[in-house]
Amino acid sequence: MRGLVSILGIAMIFAASPASAQRYDPSYPVCMEVYGADGSRIECFFTSMEQCKQGTTATA
Repeated sequence: MRGLVSILGIAMIFAASPASAQRYDPSYPVCMEVYGADGSRIECFFTSMEQCKQGTTATA
């Protein structure tokens, strides 16, 4: 019984989806989660909450 629990635990660890790393740029501290057909992603292109709410990206 203990072996079965161990095998199931290991299987659950390997079945978990990998996490993607997010890069943080202090120039663009405001991020927004965007949902699409292929899932969701985090976009950190905004310099203020107002800009994020409008959905416009910053120009450099």
